[in-house]
Amino acid sequence: MSSAVSEAESELEKDTELLEKREETVAGNRSGHFTIEGIDEGFKGEKVAEKQLKQKFEEEWSRREEEWRRREEDWRRREEELIERMATDVVRFRDRGIHSASQEEEGQL
Repeated sequence: MSSAVSEAESELEKDTELLEKREETVAGNRSGHFTIEGIDEGFKGEKVAEKQLKQKFEEEWSRREEEWRRREEDWRRREEELIERMATDVVRFRDRGIHSASQEEEGQL
């Protein structure tokens, strides 16, 4: 299994745990009396969870963008190397052809 899949599964587990804790908290708030302070705490918890999820998303997005950028650079480098090798081969074959033709004219082949 690739590390990206393992990381995604790990993040999914963490997110699932976070949601379960949130559901438990909400269920606990419903079972008794609650105060304005309790409501405020609930909203603070939701904001924190939302910020955490947003941060995780942004981190994952940045990681993937960096990976895509590295792949693009790698492909670009490989393409340039291939073009350079092909140009070298073309010049070498052209020179051999010219050299072979002049040798044939002189009867050396």
